[in-house]
Amino acid sequence: MDVKAIQARLAAHAVERNWDPFFSPRSLSMAIASESGALLEKLQWLSEDQARRIGKTQERNAVTESLADIVLYAMRLADAVEADLEDAVLARAASKYPVSARRFEGVDDRDAGAARQPAPARPA
Repeated sequence: MDVKAIQARLAAHAVERNWDPFFSPRSLSMAIASESGALLEKLQWLSEDQARRIGKTQERNAVTESLADIVLYAMRLADAVEADLEDAVLARAASKYPVSARRFEGVDDRDAGAARQPAPARPA
């Protein structure tokens, strides 16, 4: 994904529609929160297994649209505050989640919510 190219296209899209006066950092941050709530609503009452399979259901498009809205607003917000989103994301991932801080050592994947395998049968 070429973040800067997408941001440029989104900026042009906003200018063509005269949306820039409404795309303040405050408004964009509220839009992100609102769309995040819409995404949460789609997953709220699902079990872990149902949520992991959402991409194979009729709700996939609704989830994808919510994700796209969140990313769109985040990219516009980055523009508004003159942040290099691509560099910020990579730097944040490296600093916040270094390999040395790996969690869940010794935890079975099934305990972490991965696809569950049937337990082996116990002898009678």
